[in-house]
Order: sequence, then C-alpha cells, then structure tokens
Amino acid sequence: MCPKGKPLASAAHDELTIRIWDSASCLSARELKGHCDWIHSMPFSPNGLLLASCSNDETIRIWDTLSGGLVRLLCGHEKGIRAVTFSADGTHLASASDDKTVRIWNLTLELDNGPDGQKTVMTACGYSELARAVAFSPDGAMLATSSDDLTIILWRLDLCSDPQVIRVLRGHRISVRAVSFSPPSGHLLASASPDGDVKIWDTTTGAILQSLRIRAYINSITFSPQGPYLRTNRGLLPIGHYNPDSGEPQSADVFLDGDWITRRGERLLWLPLRFRSTSSSYWRNVFFLGHSSGFVTSMEFDLTCP
Repeated sequence: MCPKGKPLASAAHDELTIRIWDSASCLSARELKGHCDWIHSMPFSPNGLLLASCSNDETIRIWDTLSGGLVRLLCGHEKGIRAVTFSADGTHLASASDDKTVRIWNLTLELDNGPDGQKTVMTACGYSELARAVAFSPDGAMLATSSDDLTIILWRLDLCSDPQVIRVLRGHRISVRAVSFSPPSGHLLASASPDGDVKIWDTTTGAILQSLRIRAYINSITFSPQGPYLRTNRGLLPIGHYNPDSGEPQSADVFLDGDWITRRGERLLWLPLRFRSTSSSYWRNVFFLGHSSGFVTSMEFDLTCP
C-alpha cells in the first residue's frame, strides 16, 4: 500500500506482472512488466511517486507510478533479491539478497556507475545465510538487516565508508522477515518472524523490550504515527500494554486472524475458502486481500459503531 493510502500494488507469481490499482474504484490502472522470475517485494517511495520491485531474476526495477514507465534498472546482486526498501527521504534504496549481501543504492548521485547505470554506494556483508529483510532508520544513520542465521544486525551508515556493525540482536527462533525503526529517532526496532513472534528492541542497548505472540504470519511491519501500534499486513497491533504473563497483545480494532477478521479479539467476519488470502495489506480500516485465483478483494469496516 502506498504511504499516501491511494494506489495499491500487487504481483502474481504466474504472470510476473505488477498491477497498480486505484483503491477508490478497485480498478487496475497500470500493468508493469519486465521481471522474468518471482517478485518478492514492492515498496512505494515515501512520496508515492515511485515503486521499487525486486525479484529472483537478480534485478531491482524502479517504476513511475503515474505513467507505469520503468525509471531505472539496478543490477549487481548475484542471486535473487528478497527485500528492498526506500530511505525516509527517498534518495537511497537498500536491498537484501540470497547472495548473502545487502546493498545500498544512491538514486540521485553518480557515485559508482556500472554497465547498466546502477549506483551502488556500499555493500554490507557479514552473513553466512540468505539476507531476508532490511530497513533504514528515519534519519538514515542506521540500517537493520536480518538473515536466515536468525540474527538481526544494526549497521552504522556513512557514505564515506562501508557500513559498520553496531550490534547483533538475537532472540528469534526462526528467520525474521520484517524489520522497522520507530520514528522519529529510531530508538526502537520492531521485528517479526513467520512463527508469529513480534519483538520490540532497544536499539541503544540491544535489549528486548516486548515480545508478542500472535497467530498470524507477519511479513510487513511499521510503527504507526497515530499511537502505540504496529501497522502490519494483517492490521494494527497495540504495543506497550499487554499481559506480560501470557505475552498476548491487547486486541486492535480489526485484525486478520487466520480464517477470521476479528475486532478487539472477537470474531467479526468468517472468510469462506475462496476469500482466504495468500497476501494482505491494511490501511485505515480497509483490508486488501490477494487470492490464489488472481483476484484482489477490498473490505472496508465502519468502526464508528461500538
């Protein structure tokens, strides 16, 4: 979902096509074609004007969301790319790959021109397994990366030198698929793994401040500016107030929990088999559900009623 909350992007593995949808009319506005293998990640730039996509074809493509045109093709990774993210100011891009490296790309300066016009600023190595997730801190001074070696690494970024390891975070039992810093200072880091383990870390000390267990696969996570919530692909998760004995978070307004959409922990809507999602996104009480049939369903909930 675009940060502005208007266009929505989706990709189907069988078509290798990205579609940008008008979320108001639910109509497909543009088709973006070019990748020749599975597409893993598709973040919008902070202003919503660009879309970056990464694929098993070892490339990153940057698209104009208004015209659907290809703005830039970034090459350099030697294996498939699992995740890509924009910096808060939109000037840099970070990518995590199966080649066990994380690359940072400058989208504005001609710092290092390769044969395809790519602009790699620096490469952060240090993993023995696949790199899975990546996130910039709000001020661009730090980078968080995760790997199949079950660690999260915090890096200090300096354009004059390669990234330096600040600390290594350990605590997840399987590899982390999503990481995000808290605004505006980045003193907190949220992480999520497929087993439903969500953790909040102190980036200064490396301590785990909270550990939440949910019954859902979270592959997208950010701190919400509207309050003490984590915005995920399945809804909002409250943080800061939960039962430390059970480790269960308090229920948010609406949440996609398996075959059900729940509200405040109570079952609200059961999803028939054909409406169960293979991917999901959430924005302002609207769920967008992607299905194996190729359809995308939007569901808006009126939460003004008690």
